Amino acid sequence: MFIAVIVLSVAGSLLAGIAASVWERQRNLAEYRFGCSRLSSDIQSELKRKVDVLYAVRSYFDSSTFVERSEFETFCAYQLREHPDIEGILWAPLVHDTDLDNFVESVRANDLPDFTLKRIEDNAVLPELDRDFYYPVLYAAPEEKNRPIIGFNIAGYPGRIEMIRRSKASNIPLASRRIDLIQVDHKDSSVVLLLPVFDNQNPSGPGYEGNPQIMGFIEVLLNLDHFNEILLARHGITDRAIVIDDRTPGEAVTELYSNGLTSQPGNQTFDYSHDMEFAGRSWRISFRPVAGSFATSGRGAVPLAIGIISFICLLIITYLRDLQMRNIEIVELVEQRTAGLLAMQQALREEQRRTENVANIPRVNPFPIMRCDREGGLVFANNAACMFFDIPCAEGQNLHRLLDIPDSVSFDEMIEEDLALQVHTELKGRNFNFLLFGISQQNCVNIYSYDTTAHNEMEMKLMEARRQAESANVAKSQFLANMSHEIRTPMNGIIGMAGLLRESRLSPEQTEYIELLDSSANFLLQIINDILDFSKIEAGKLELDPHEFSLRDCVRDVVTLIGLRAQSNARLRIEKRVDAGIPDRLVADSGRLRQVMINLLGNAVKFTESGVVSLDVSLIHNAGNQVKLLCRVADTGIGLSDEQIARLFRPFSQADSSTTRRYGGTGLGLTISRQLVELMHGDIGVESQNGRGSTFWFTVLLDVADARQDKPSRLVSGCRVLLMGNNSEAVTQLAGTCRELGIIVERVPVSEEQRRDADLLLCCLPGTSNNAGGLELMLSPRGELASLPQLLIMPADCLVQPILPPGSNLREITGWPERSQDLRTAIENLLVDSGQIVSTAPRDLPQAPEPPLPEAGELRVLLVEDNAVNRRIALRLLEQNGLKADTAENGQLACDAHIAAPYDLILMDCQMPVMDGYEATRQIRGTEDLQNHVHIIAMTANALAGDRERCLECGMDDYISKPIDRDLLKDKLRELISGRLSPVEG
Repeated sequence: MFIAVIVLSVAGSLLAGIAASVWERQRNLAEYRFGCSRLSSDIQSELKRKVDVLYAVRSYFDSSTFVERSEFETFCAYQLREHPDIEGILWAPLVHDTDLDNFVESVRANDLPDFTLKRIEDNAVLPELDRDFYYPVLYAAPEEKNRPIIGFNIAGYPGRIEMIRRSKASNIPLASRRIDLIQVDHKDSSVVLLLPVFDNQNPSGPGYEGNPQIMGFIEVLLNLDHFNEILLARHGITDRAIVIDDRTPGEAVTELYSNGLTSQPGNQTFDYSHDMEFAGRSWRISFRPVAGSFATSGRGAVPLAIGIISFICLLIITYLRDLQMRNIEIVELVEQRTAGLLAMQQALREEQRRTENVANIPRVNPFPIMRCDREGGLVFANNAACMFFDIPCAEGQNLHRLLDIPDSVSFDEMIEEDLALQVHTELKGRNFNFLLFGISQQNCVNIYSYDTTAHNEMEMKLMEARRQAESANVAKSQFLANMSHEIRTPMNGIIGMAGLLRESRLSPEQTEYIELLDSSANFLLQIINDILDFSKIEAGKLELDPHEFSLRDCVRDVVTLIGLRAQSNARLRIEKRVDAGIPDRLVADSGRLRQVMINLLGNAVKFTESGVVSLDVSLIHNAGNQVKLLCRVADTGIGLSDEQIARLFRPFSQADSSTTRRYGGTGLGLTISRQLVELMHGDIGVESQNGRGSTFWFTVLLDVADARQDKPSRLVSGCRVLLMGNNSEAVTQLAGTCRELGIIVERVPVSEEQRRDADLLLCCLPGTSNNAGGLELMLSPRGELASLPQLLIMPADCLVQPILPPGSNLREITGWPERSQDLRTAIENLLVDSGQIVSTAPRDLPQAPEPPLPEAGELRVLLVEDNAVNRRIALRLLEQNGLKADTAENGQLACDAHIAAPYDLILMDCQMPVMDGYEATRQIRGTEDLQNHVHIIAMTANALAGDRERCLECGMDDYISKPIDRDLLKDKLRELISGRLSPVEG
């Protein structure tokens, strides 16, 4: 019996080994093909994601009126991070041959000075040929990596031209053949994906080669080697050779990618291929197993099975011997297990009842809830799902067709890896989001849904509201530009004529009328400038122009200007103080800083009928290369209530908003001041009590200018100063500093009363002191000294505050100077204010007309202006500079006159009938050569951001806004004359 068992066991072992080998081979083949199919599906899905990048960038262009280079690179940065296998995203606009020169000049002027058009021929970069149209690469992200291809004409060779034509005609993305990128130093397999961008602003307008109008192409440079390496690393595949070929009909077969593994020769059972269509091309993905992998993995199964079964036979023989002995034990064990099974069945019934109760929860849910198996077949659908999809039962329905889910979605993969997926679809006129959760423990995919129709409608309404708001903003900007032009044109006539009348012989009464007329016109011009500044603030276009300037000169000019406005009020006194520890030469936009000071000081004067208005500039922090300043404007005026303070710094808001208010203004000054202060990294605020005056303050962070050699000033050199103070070392050192500046210094005691021949009394209080009596005596000079202007110098840590006695002639208080330049500036300002010397700084006072420019008569000048008043003013300003000009009333007459007899200088208005100044300039530039260049200066009433750039883009050389600043006009004429008439060095 045992021998028969052994013989049967050996025979069974052989048969089992053969069956195991066949089974293992079939299992390996099925797993191999499933892995290939899964990888092919993943490759096709990832390629579609690259096409989505094209559509995303095109949507960005469709939603923008103009895309700048920095905005393009910022938008593409996210796509590049999400797709590391993309070498670059490019924008190539359409440029016709007639616009090529203007396009290249504009790009070079903006941000690419070395921009040129180029082509690639035989892997060499060559200058581009003459063509009817071009698609040059203008933007490239990342720009640093793809800089070599900027300027490359993508329509530079026949293969790409046909691809561009097909993509533009069908409005679909297309892929190129395999290419080698010139911007990388290695030869990776790459393809180019491109998609046309059409002009949505003018979809039916005429375009080049048909409608709608083409704007350009978006290109994506896809590195196939990097693309496939990422996917292979994700799947962990190292046991098969992979080759991707381009088999587009009508073209030679081209290998796009190979992972470099050697396939097993001779055996084609495991060969697998998948054909796919991608962006207009036909690709084939081929798989072959490498040597020693799937095709040979079953060879060791036969001896292994024989050995295992032989061992089992021995165990069976041993087991048969003991079988009879264990029968009794087995019977007893069966009885014990039977009792246990009965108990488990009872517990299972209880658990089943609880499970059914839980299962009823999704059945009564009002939203569709479903469950499917690995093949996508529904195994459960609640009542809401059955009613919505009109299905009698869940079994047998396919989820791909029911929810319109792509066939590439693998439910088996979702279950195996516990993946989640969101699907957006439209069913029965409603928008739905379906959430799919793969659950490996339950071996199913659960589907939950929610209706997004109302949400999508709200988003559409928000997008429409945003579009309308943007349109309104554009309309507002255009209205401001037109308003500025229409108001500035007559303003130029009013201010210009007032200036010409001031220079004529007038009676005192007529002179007063002219001054009032000029003051009113300039006030109206300031209102216009406030409105334009506020428009720039709203558009985010307000920018600063930092430059080196003198802080003390700036403060002096502000106080002098406001003092001229307030000089009619004898009950009002204006004071200023600048901390001597503040460096005088700073770097900032002095014009904007002066604007804030004038606004706050002007408001203080306007709301103060009597008393004192003071401007105090102190040092908060000095970091060596930067200083933080605190400017305080205090007054003794009407003050502000808490309710009025809450309305300050708001646009078009004033403290007194009633119709019978006594004080005028636009209500924009403080709003503009706040924005300017914030641009200078500071804050602004107010402290006030109703009826007790106000203190407006602001802080600014300014750079310190580079130190330069301090030279004696001709303004203070030779002036006589009386130095009053004790015999301390600090006062002696101060006297030495005065002598270094060329000042004649004489020390006098505090009790001096006699007459002294001097220009200034310098009172010094060095060191920490609480001697209030000595300070009062110092500030109250007697006798002849009382008529001299006084300058008090006291340290920052002084314990007493000066109280000015009645009738004191003290003009300024300053801290102890740390540099000779600070002392010189303080003395200069005081002497200028007291009338002892004349400042070299520009003043708002009438000045004698300057002599005409030398050799100005040699220039031929043409004035192009349609307004008769403005034409007359401009002619008079030119005559004052020694120039005679011909006139033309529109751009067409200007072109005709220049062709008949070329001019050296043309002053060109921009908005005129028949032909405006922009078109006239383009025509003049189109007919002239380099040796006969005419200098064209724009004279326009437009003053918004971008007007100057528009003038320069059309070919004008310079820009002057109206009303015309005669000093600015003279400077530009002087530059032109010196450039044309000075000898040229050989």
